Amino acid sequence: MPANLQKQMLGGDGVMRFIDSNSAVATGTGYLFDYVIVNDEATVSSLIDENGVQLISSGEWNIDGKALKPGILLIGKNGARIRGVAVTAGSVIGYQSRDYGNLRV
Repeated sequence: MPANLQKQMLGGDGVMRFIDSNSAVATGTGYLFDYVIVNDEATVSSLIDENGVQLISSGEWNIDGKALKPGILLIGKNGARIRGVAVTAGSVIGYQSRDYGNLRV
């Protein structure tokens, strides 16, 4: 991705993280993604926001076990950022802006 387009998407300098079944981001790693975008058709097995809410469950988004198409944008509940992501199939990309601090590189 061209650097200037990446900066526009991230609101300045930021971090993009590729996540697939071999590279889950655990909640204790320090990442706080502004949003996650489905890259290849993906089945998300865990999506935890910064408040500890498991967003894939039936009480929330009800996407547990469902195949999500490329381009779908996943955002935390009520503006919360995403701090944990795991997929069992496909891949997603987490985007984190430097504007929020707590940046993990």
